[in-house]
Amino acid sequence: MTDQRLQSSQSVVDRVVPRPFRKHPYLAWLTSFLVLVTIITWFGWRMTEPRPYFGLCLTQAIGLITVPLVFRFAHSTLIEWGANIATFATPRAKHGAHDGSDISGWIARELSYFHGSRPMYAAGAATAVLALFAFLLGDYAIGFDDPASFFGCAVIGLTAFPAGMGLYAMFCTCRMIWRLGSFRIRVEDHAFGVLSTGTALARCYFAVALVWGVYTTSAVLGLRHWRIDGAMLPMLVMAAPTFLGIIASYVICQVPLHRRMIEFKKGELGLVDRVLDQFRHVTPESLTTEIKSKVEFFENRKSRMIGLPEWPFSNRALLGAVGSSATAISPVVGLVQKLLSSGAGPG
Repeated sequence: MTDQRLQSSQSVVDRVVPRPFRKHPYLAWLTSFLVLVTIITWFGWRMTEPRPYFGLCLTQAIGLITVPLVFRFAHSTLIEWGANIATFATPRAKHGAHDGSDISGWIARELSYFHGSRPMYAAGAATAVLALFAFLLGDYAIGFDDPASFFGCAVIGLTAFPAGMGLYAMFCTCRMIWRLGSFRIRVEDHAFGVLSTGTALARCYFAVALVWGVYTTSAVLGLRHWRIDGAMLPMLVMAAPTFLGIIASYVICQVPLHRRMIEFKKGELGLVDRVLDQFRHVTPESLTTEIKSKVEFFENRKSRMIGLPEWPFSNRALLGAVGSSATAISPVVGLVQKLLSSGAGPG
């Protein structure tokens, strides 16, 4: 059952909407999307070649409305996962950060970053500035020379801001998983124990990758000239680190949990071996039915302990993370492959 502190938590995308839309946050984001699309369309149809402008700005607007959906999805996924933590994690009293606190209180405090904070807003602002700078360096129909191109810059900054907040939330999620590695961990081989950590994280990564794929698609469709040259550099720089970044962060943040899982297995195997040592000198003549059943029980338990997982994610979850990284950069990879196959090299 979900802890009341988790149930009552609210995501920042619901809290920042204007007061008239507080009870209907989706309506606020949909209204923002429709306003952007209307203005983009008005500017685009007045252009001689509207395709790059529409490709960039309309896709960015789609990114704007998908970010709140991902925020909500990731928030609910982690709340559901957090409600189950007590089944496999126990706080260590000697750790000051967890001393005297229950696991539900800890996860509720950790997930409070979804409520919004100054660092999250700063991350959003920094992402907006970096995205605008990257697009200005590329071959895109934006700039400060006319109202349409200036509005294109505004769209990029506006849509990149919540995306940056989402990236900060993913960083905090990885930090939370890392910190969970300071707890005592009980390992089971079913999907509802510690293995649920990797599954929940993979689901969040996949949702984030879909949004990131929308933004990389805007970088592809917004190019005025599809060719491989210096104008594509900002797009490639934006996409290239994504593949390794998603996989690396997915694995690295779970390393402390991996160590605790190894610790649990070693401890359990040590207990079983100490029990079995008591029967190593039993002769066949003194082997009773009771002793034989005990030996078989602990041998089976030892085999089960050896077969327990050592990482908090299954192979399927890991493949999901790899697939997420591929999804995030697939638009750029597809464009590069198309240009190389068509001979549209540097020019």
